[in-house]
Parts: sequence; C-alpha cells; structure tokens
Amino acid sequence: MPLVLSSLEVQGFRAFRRLVITRLGRVNLIVGKNNTGKSSVLEALRLYATGGNPQTIFELLEHRGEVASRPPRKPNHAHLMAEHLFYGRQALSHISAPIWIAQRPHDPEHLTITFDRYIEDYDPDTPSLFASDPTLTKSQIADLVGASAGLRIQVGSATRYLLPFNEDGYLDRRSYFLRGKTHPPAVAVSPSGLSAGGTGQLWDQIALTDLEAELLASLRLIEPGVERLSFVGDQDRSPVVRLLGSDRPVPLSSMGDGMTRMLHLVLALVNARDGMLLIDEVENGIHYSVQPDLWRLVFQVARRLNVQVFATSHSLDCVQAFQRAAEEDEAEEGILIRLQHRKGEIEAVPFDEDKLGFATREQIEVRG
Repeated sequence: MPLVLSSLEVQGFRAFRRLVITRLGRVNLIVGKNNTGKSSVLEALRLYATGGNPQTIFELLEHRGEVASRPPRKPNHAHLMAEHLFYGRQALSHISAPIWIAQRPHDPEHLTITFDRYIEDYDPDTPSLFASDPTLTKSQIADLVGASAGLRIQVGSATRYLLPFNEDGYLDRRSYFLRGKTHPPAVAVSPSGLSAGGTGQLWDQIALTDLEAELLASLRLIEPGVERLSFVGDQDRSPVVRLLGSDRPVPLSSMGDGMTRMLHLVLALVNARDGMLLIDEVENGIHYSVQPDLWRLVFQVARRLNVQVFATSHSLDCVQAFQRAAEEDEAEEGILIRLQHRKGEIEAVPFDEDKLGFATREQIEVRG
C-alpha cells in the first residue's frame, strides 16, 4: 500500500530555513542532538496531514507555551503568538517567506502558511486582493473587515482558511473556513502521552473490535498476566485491567508508567489506520528490554493497518531496538533520520536498514 509521504521538504518553519528528507519508509525514527528540530519535524508532519487546520495550529502553540505574557483585552480572544511558527521568530510584519511543507519534488497538495494583510475599508463591489479567489463569497470577505492582518492557509493553489489577528496582535481563535477536504488521520502522542479524555475517545473507536487484541498483546509485553482491558468513569475515564487469577479490576496507572505509555502508543497506532502516527520521545517509560518487541509490534500493525509511523528518540537503546526490528521485517522499510547542524543550517541524513545495521555493528554514532 502506498505511503502517505515518500519524502519531505519543509521551508520557513520553526528552526528550518529549508529541511529536505529525501527518503521516508513505513516506520521512521528521527534522532539528533538537542535543538536540532526533532519535535518540529513531527509538528510539520501534523500540519501537512491536517491541511493546516487552525485547531492544529492553536494546539502546537499552546503545547509549547507560545503565548503572550500579558492577558488579552477580551477573555474570549486567544493570545497565541504566531510568529513562533516562522523561521527566525521575527515580528510578523517583517516576515516575507511563508511556511511551505510538501512531498518532493512536485506536490499538488503542498501546504503554505503566509502572513497576509487585509483591506480595512472594503467595498464588496470593488476588486481587491480577494477578488481572484473564487472560493470566497462576498459575505465571507465582508466578515474580514476590521481584521488588518492574519494567516492565509493554502493547500495547493486553494485557500482553505483565513486566521485573523485580534486588536492585541495575537492569533484569534476565530477562523474563516473556505474549502473543505477530508484528510487521513494523524494521531500524535506527546512525550507525556495522551490526555485522559483523548485516551478514552480512542478506546471507544476500537472497543469490541479485533483491534482490542493488538492492544492487549502490547500490554502483555510488560505484564503477561493481562487478560482484559476497559475504561471506567464518566468524563475523564481511566483504564483498568483484569489480571490472570484475579476477580477484581486493577487501575492501569498502579502498574507503572511503562504500562500507561504502552497503552497510549498502541492505542494511537491502531487508531491511525490509513494515516500517520507521530510519537515524540517514543522510548519514554519503556524499559530497554521491551523496546525490540515494541518495535516489532509497530512494524507489523503499521503494515496491516497502512499506517506511516514517525517517532523521535535520543536513546541508543531505542535506536538499536529499532534497527533489530527493521532488519527482521523484510516486508516494510524502516528509515532512521539523523538531524544535525551543518554550516548554520539543520540537515537530515537518512540511514536505511543496511546502513543502520552497519553503523550499529561498527558502533558508529548515529544519534548526531
């Protein structure tokens, strides 16, 4: 089955003036020293996969705490600082180069995010910068009066969203949806895991299906006695398991961080069918002795459900476990991507299974 992405180019986003990853596989592990942009690659992938959805932009800024130090004038207005998304973190009025995320070399679905100025005094019957965009109606244009600046988000040549800035100069939570399109799922797992509400929602998507077996198999890598899994509670439901020889449920959280992390990883994986799974610091909470089996499971399930996996790590144990699983799985390709600084820029160096196997056997440092 075809991959979502066979290569990637990112321009003008975060620390990347221009980053080119020439080759991607079914399962991809991104490594590198601190401040080489490992998490930023996952963010770029998420933006691309969701077509620049405004909610994704809001979540990326909030997750990094990129908010104003003083409260906005109006409580319902966001105080998100969008300049942090652009290369160089310049004031938005000084930004000339847009964010550009695409598959190489010619991607009709490329994503562009541009800082744009809008006309204050707008006459619907007078040609303007919006007149050439057939997706805009006069009422949509009229709604933009008073928004002096904002972000224009385009997929290919079509404008999909306009995100205005409020009078305080921060990104407003309002957005103008112009053209819709269904995108494959992109499920993201942060270093601390999924939210309680998010975990319960993903469980609901697979409960009483064959995918439950994949989840139980993953938990048994850590605790072989796990027989059943369920979620209890009203809103932020929590997972409980039944163990072999016991007639009472046990809270999963009482069994250690590794069990919770494993649940989050595989729950996200089985919910990313025909899309992407993005994992930041994949090894968190997972003992090194379990990691080879985890990677074997990831390769197998990703192939069966047509998921393209992208994960970050700074652990040598994780790299070695990934390499073992990649070599064993002849059906799918595993690629390690090392990010490194070179001449003031960040570059990507891909290692396929053969090169990675040679590097680990010869104890060549591949983490940067």
